[in-house]
Amino acid sequence: MRAKYKLSCAMASVIVAVSVFADTQDALSHNGHSPVLYNFETEAPNKSHKIIDFQALQPRVVEVKNTSEGVHYIFHNGETLVRTGGSIAWRNNNPGCIRYYNKGNFGAIGSANRFAIFPDEITGMRAIKSLLLSDSYRNLTIANAIYIYAPPHENNTERYINSLCGLVGVSRTTKLCDLNDTQLDCVVHTIRRLEGWIIGTEKFIPSQYNVGIKLSQNDIHNRLNEFTLCWFFDHSI
Repeated sequence: MRAKYKLSCAMASVIVAVSVFADTQDALSHNGHSPVLYNFETEAPNKSHKIIDFQALQPRVVEVKNTSEGVHYIFHNGETLVRTGGSIAWRNNNPGCIRYYNKGNFGAIGSANRFAIFPDEITGMRAIKSLLLSDSYRNLTIANAIYIYAPPHENNTERYINSLCGLVGVSRTTKLCDLNDTQLDCVVHTIRRLEGWIIGTEKFIPSQYNVGIKLSQNDIHNRLNEFTLCWFFDHSI
């Protein structure tokens, strides 16, 4: 009976490991989405256990280059993502089409055609909000802010203001600092829509050092197998 119990526990552990690995593959296959950090405390109570830092295995952008072939996002593992076509907002991960002033400003890591490049769309969205809450904008009315953000020599500013106010449901004379969190988030998403997020073409270039996502997944698989076997033998005594 005890042997059957041990076998059942081992099988359960294998099922958990396989399920976690499958979820991890999904997490690693989508850039910009943080993987789940699994804690095996419940699977191995009062035993020495291993916690896998999935975040450390997630590819992250460390450099960008703008060439005639497109915008190159270079990851820490040596892989490169090249974006061509689409809109500037999409190619640059810059949904607000924010101008580039200096590296690191609002999370920017480079520039292309005078516009900032962000490592991912989430950072680009946060940059819009940070800019609107900065000292340069927060005390302005929506109308005055948009005349700076989308000036008439580059945009149909009045149409921009009317569209934004209509979609958000606020007056053009409302100050940005008077918006609540929900309204401000709505402004950010509306700016993304008005600037145009048009998806183009992506091309992955594998690392010349052979350390891509696939090897990271294999590493996770091996470590999960190691954990499962250790847990089984610990409980077999």
